Amino acid sequence: MFIAAMGVPGCGKTTTFTSIAKSYNLPVFTEPEESLWPEAVKNYKDYPSGGYNLLQWFRSQRVPQWYRADSLRGSTTVLVDTCYDLLLYYYMDRVSMSWLVDKSCPYYWLLKGIAYQDQRTLPKPDCIVFFYLDRKTWLRNLEQRGRVSDRCERMRENFETLQRNMYDAAIQYCKSYGVKLIDYHVGCEDLGLTLREAYI
Repeated sequence: MFIAAMGVPGCGKTTTFTSIAKSYNLPVFTEPEESLWPEAVKNYKDYPSGGYNLLQWFRSQRVPQWYRADSLRGSTTVLVDTCYDLLLYYYMDRVSMSWLVDKSCPYYWLLKGIAYQDQRTLPKPDCIVFFYLDRKTWLRNLEQRGRVSDRCERMRENFETLQRNMYDAAIQYCKSYGVKLIDYHVGCEDLGLTLREAYI
């Protein structure tokens, strides 16, 4: 069983999936922490390519994990803490993403083409868990993890719209490819128990 998380940056995907994996002795794949990001990713706004650098570097880290998770699904339940690459095609052209990348970026259409192929060709998870939370909880999460990238005011201003766009993307993808979608309301339910009863 292959389970992937989706939600806005800072919604608790990595923390929650890491905790569940530890509780049930499951493999889990997570994104690199900010201390491991290269300079061109940390300071992506300083380059004409902008968010393209950030998105493609993260993709280079996540796609190998995606295939590794796919190879394990036949023998165990495996968790992956994000499926941004899988769903980016569906929401990257929304206004809520303009803080990171928009059509003024010289690599926008290249990125759009890569995102299109990713949603078609990357292995399909059995289940996507969408992390839904309110603004107050989200801002508290951002302050607790303390990433420089989380200080982006345009991202913060677009929280509600970004969350909705990502959720719509998850719905569209899951309907298109027959993937189960679980709505998880952060802080209101025990996700570990829900997954254990259904998948673990």
